[in-house]
Amino acid sequence: MFVYNPINPAIQFSVTNLQDQGATVSFNVNLKPGTYAIKYFTLKYGYATITDTLTVSPTSTTYSVTSGLKMSYAGGYIEIEGENINDAAMIRVGNFEGALQTERSNATHGVFKVPALLTS
Repeated sequence: MFVYNPINPAIQFSVTNLQDQGATVSFNVNLKPGTYAIKYFTLKYGYATITDTLTVSPTSTTYSVTSGLKMSYAGGYIEIEGENINDAAMIRVGNFEGALQTERSNATHGVFKVPALLTS
């Protein structure tokens, strides 16, 4: 069994203390805030289809901009401070998403790429 980030399936987390009691499975895993998917494999049946996701909420929902904005209509970067910033975190500017570029200080600061503004 493994837990992974559905935005970036390459980000996977080790599951420890797996307890399989037939219809119920319990486990321990250390996760940052975000939404996760689960893959479960049994020797008898192969991979189980699990369509539900697991959501972890942050203990603190306060996030703030810690550096001057380095951007223009062509895009740029913004640094955000907060607790437990997820490796696959995204920011949304208008309807455009920007991905986390670098993570510093044990996930308390993240530098995000701001997408370019599309004009006609």
